[in-house]
Amino acid sequence: MARRYFGTDGVRGVVGVDLTPDLVERVGRAATLWSSRGTGSGRVLVGRDTRASGPQLEEALARGISSAGGTAVLAGVLPTPAVALLAEDLGAVVSASHNPPEYNGVKLFDGGGRKLTDEEEVTIESLLDEPARDGGAVEHRDGVGETYLRHVVDRFGADLIILGRRGRRGLARLMVGDATLKLIGSSHCSVLVVPRAAELHGRRFLVATDGSRFSDAAAVATGSLAKLCETPVTVVSVVVPAHAEARRREAPAVVERIVGLLRKDGIEAHGEVPEGPAAEMIVAAAARTSADLIVMGSHGRGGFERLLVGSNSEKVLNRTPCAVLVVKAT
Repeated sequence: MARRYFGTDGVRGVVGVDLTPDLVERVGRAATLWSSRGTGSGRVLVGRDTRASGPQLEEALARGISSAGGTAVLAGVLPTPAVALLAEDLGAVVSASHNPPEYNGVKLFDGGGRKLTDEEEVTIESLLDEPARDGGAVEHRDGVGETYLRHVVDRFGADLIILGRRGRRGLARLMVGDATLKLIGSSHCSVLVVPRAAELHGRRFLVATDGSRFSDAAAVATGSLAKLCETPVTVVSVVVPAHAEARRREAPAVVERIVGLLRKDGIEAHGEVPEGPAAEMIVAAAARTSADLIVMGSHGRGGFERLLVGSNSEKVLNRTPCAVLVVKAT
């Protein structure tokens, strides 16, 4: 039996013409009934791409899943492989891949992340006219993208994770999400966080240090980058008002040590020892010196190696408009 709606890669078409919210809803209901062998009790992970029609079709798909008695788990914008990898009883992604923007589609994966066979798609099409039921639900799940990224890094390995940082409006434009912080804190490699408007030209790097093994690792990474890019470096160690006198005396010595090591390696470097709140002073120094990259350790001397990134690193990430490289100590 020939398929009517499914093609080589799911159900696709021009939105509002070949692909309507009604059809997407029916596909969601039929696929949920198929995956649960008619009981409709399955859980379906739903992702989508960034097309303008995505939210409307995601809503229609969720309506269909829940109208079959299933649970639609909405994960927001995700790459297609993430939906396949993290599929629950079923995975569904609203996307038309390389097609023009007026197109969209629905691609399905079984619970093992495999693309459906032609025969399975024929069976789903036979269920398109099944009536709606009660008892379904819609859940919203945050951080699925980070979960996928952690899995890829753990499976294939990485020396560096690069994350874009973009917000919505107002303060949110500058805030790093909790899921991103957890990814930085739990990753085994360094993480580069790049705000949407940041420009990395290699004008100047700034490395923040407090003498801990984490900041020493940051200094080593900064030296390697600076030598490669022929970029000058500012070394900053902040004296916090609450510091004891011994810590106050130590800060200039720490800066002098790192500046000396950088210069010995042929890198132009100078040091600063400002006083005040650590994160504010680091961000201000980066702005004053026109640094386009801040390099810091993931934790400081006083912090616990907890799930989230260290408090000063977290504050800098949330306050600076330039890129931040968070270096992990081994």
